[in-house]
Amino acid sequence: MAKDFQEQLEARVMCFGDIEYLLKILSSVFKRIDPADADILFDKRNVYFVFPSVNCTVHQTIINPMINSDARYSPLIPLWVINFSVDFENKPKHEQIYTIAHELAHIFFEHGRGCGEDERKIARKIEIEADGKVIEWGFVEELKKTPYNYLYGDGLKN
Repeated sequence: MAKDFQEQLEARVMCFGDIEYLLKILSSVFKRIDPADADILFDKRNVYFVFPSVNCTVHQTIINPMINSDARYSPLIPLWVINFSVDFENKPKHEQIYTIAHELAHIFFEHGRGCGEDERKIARKIEIEADGKVIEWGFVEELKKTPYNYLYGDGLKN
């Protein structure tokens, strides 16, 4: 992994725990992702990582870094954030890798939340699509070992 990519990754991690371990596992995941897809995640999706959080979530937010008197000219920057649960570090390594890859896949596809009557149907579709990307990126072993995956496990029961 190029030094500038590692520096970019370090700048996108907000950690109040073992930052070296989190950076190591994030780096190991990104090394296995197609470089063009990794570029999309960093350059177009602006992915950031937060540890610890109450639970593991992914969400998009918009920031306005240039607050001035004429808001029409202030750029709005969308970014995606993965929050890792407090117990993330205690999970088996294959679950950590799967979780990171799965959440990055949601960001890659810019998945949002479903709504209304079709919410569960939409949730199933996007979870399966994310796990498909996890497989495409080469995380089949980690996916199959993780009991709550959405293709072979219990993920769709939740």
